[in-house]
Amino acid sequence: MALDRMAFAGTAHARAANGEKIHVQALCWPVIATAWHTLSQAWSAVRAERGTPPHSSSGTSWLKERAPQLAEPFWSTTAEESSVAALVARTPVEIAIVVLRERVSEGGEPGVGPTIAWQALANSLLAYDQVARTPGRQPCTVLVTANPGTRSEQQAMGEYVRARTRLPDATWIRDLQLRFWEEPADPLPLQLANVAAEAVARYLLDEKAVNPVFAAVESKLAHAPFPLRHHVKAGRR
Repeated sequence: MALDRMAFAGTAHARAANGEKIHVQALCWPVIATAWHTLSQAWSAVRAERGTPPHSSSGTSWLKERAPQLAEPFWSTTAEESSVAALVARTPVEIAIVVLRERVSEGGEPGVGPTIAWQALANSLLAYDQVARTPGRQPCTVLVTANPGTRSEQQAMGEYVRARTRLPDATWIRDLQLRFWEEPADPLPLQLANVAAEAVARYLLDEKAVNPVFAAVESKLAHAPFPLRHHVKAGRR
């Protein structure tokens, strides 16, 4: 697979104070052919400078949980978030964000339904459509996301097919292959996409909190999704 023509989709989940379930989808794609190589080089340079932190590094953080490799060089620092934000800011990518909010009825089950999650992925492709049609732009040919398991994989493919039908005249989507990452460790671009989604979810929970990663993500947005509100009834799949 050609890395320069690959997009990566990350996800995050959260629960608002009013009980709403929130699903965030972040679709990230390269602006230049060497974008993902640039991320890898920048990360490797920082890691070489700082050295490998001990595996016994105490404490945890949302970055360490969502992107252990991407955040690894900064585990022992007090500027973990701002350092990862700087990596995001320096990477020549664009990002589309989709937020789905699910109202929870009395007795509703916790967690965001898998179909809702894949609807968000399909909606992010609609956001990418305008970019893909830009004259002189080479659209991505592969979309990589985390492996959701057999059942959810079938649901994902169903939503992906429906997304294609919503863009009948988009030639680029006919060539776009949906791939599920099979390896135990996510690659850096997929971790960046997950970090982007998580930063947005944290922003939606508390817009006034210090959130340097969200600020970096916001500077990369290919559209203006905030405040974006999609509501669906709990239980509908």
